[in-house]
Amino acid sequence: MQRWNFLLQEAAKYDIIILGASSDGDTRLLKTMLYQMKMGEHCDEFCKYLACPMLQAGGVYVQDTIHIATKLRNRLLKTSAKRFDKKKEQKMILGQNEITVEDLFSLVEDLPISKHLLSKSDLDVRDKMNYKSVKKIITSNIINLLKERHAQATAYYLEMIQNCVTSYISNDLTPMERIFKIWVAVFFFRVWRSYIKKSPNLKMDVFVSSNAYSCIEINAHAIVSLIRFLKQNNMPSAYFIPDLYSSQTCEFFFRIMRSMTSTPCTMVNFSILEILHRLKRLPVQNEIMNSEDEMHGFHFPSKKHVEYNETAPLPNDPEIIAVIENAKQQGATIFKDLNIVAIENDFLSQIRRVETLEKKTRTRHDSNESDISDFDSETEETDFEETPYNDPNGVEEISEVTLDISTVTVQDGNKTVEIKKSTYCWLLQNSNCHQSSDRLRRVIGK
Repeated sequence: MQRWNFLLQEAAKYDIIILGASSDGDTRLLKTMLYQMKMGEHCDEFCKYLACPMLQAGGVYVQDTIHIATKLRNRLLKTSAKRFDKKKEQKMILGQNEITVEDLFSLVEDLPISKHLLSKSDLDVRDKMNYKSVKKIITSNIINLLKERHAQATAYYLEMIQNCVTSYISNDLTPMERIFKIWVAVFFFRVWRSYIKKSPNLKMDVFVSSNAYSCIEINAHAIVSLIRFLKQNNMPSAYFIPDLYSSQTCEFFFRIMRSMTSTPCTMVNFSILEILHRLKRLPVQNEIMNSEDEMHGFHFPSKKHVEYNETAPLPNDPEIIAVIENAKQQGATIFKDLNIVAIENDFLSQIRRVETLEKKTRTRHDSNESDISDFDSETEETDFEETPYNDPNGVEEISEVTLDISTVTVQDGNKTVEIKKSTYCWLLQNSNCHQSSDRLRRVIGK
């Protein structure tokens, strides 16, 4: 939160308006977003279905759509996890219906591949970040095939994933269509969650994760907040580019940075110094890739020039409310088809107001944010000098620690060794509790 406020203040000095921040479902950032948005305070003066007050510049928060979709996909695949990793199945119950990946397996096993274009590898729960699989299972063709085979609950679940994705990523939708799609998904998950809470025989483990549900709520409110802010400040509709309001833009940037290596090189990670050198090459590469007339003589078949629907005007407040009401009616129709009775209160948000963010965050994550927080140099020096040394690895003596150099000299038996301060701190640790710095290792299923 302090980082975001600092960026707002610094950008304001150069007349730059920061619309908000984006994340990919990180628990700490997600909780901070809910706290900043005051999620849980109903906005009755504008629309009773909104769960937070409408925000100004700097207060619009978005969760990455692709990460939301993969989380919802993984939750679906866990309903039949025994097919791959022999783990316990985690069912999803919706009324008298069960949402299960077995419906998709039946398509693969019973129909020719030309009908569904799926393979069993697309339904492997061990592949956590397979977004290509998400795009294949949420197509309208798959949804219609499931409805024809009377797998209504699974079909509607995939349709809600499709709504969450297209409302942000699709470039040919109008702003009102985006609002409608994302709010149909919100009402679907709200009523489903309310049904589980009212059912004595069901627990919340038959629902999607609270992280995924909160991300969907945040994105639905973000679209409304962005449109209202642009409309109130008389900004053109061309500024409304939802597919850029996510962490995918940053990830695309780092993919470009990783690609700037020689062909035989297998290293995908780099240091800050290396990225500073590569930044000098980035403007030249962008100029060549984005040149429409191919004046440089290079052609990039994979490069797609995106065209946005800039002719559609931004809706005003009455139109936004009308679209949300239509989305609510569409949600009611879905649950009527599933033989579930939904009352008015079921369509309201059940997210509780986050009240104790600051104290918990500061006590839990101070050590993790030492690289970005402002700290007093005298305090850090005192911490090094007063830290008792328990000699866990045979290092006998440490020289005086100073802040103007990054190394420290230690006495190890008869040898004098100069090591980095970070290495010495690592030696003092009892165990290695952090994740690998290699991102390729983080998404591998256990």
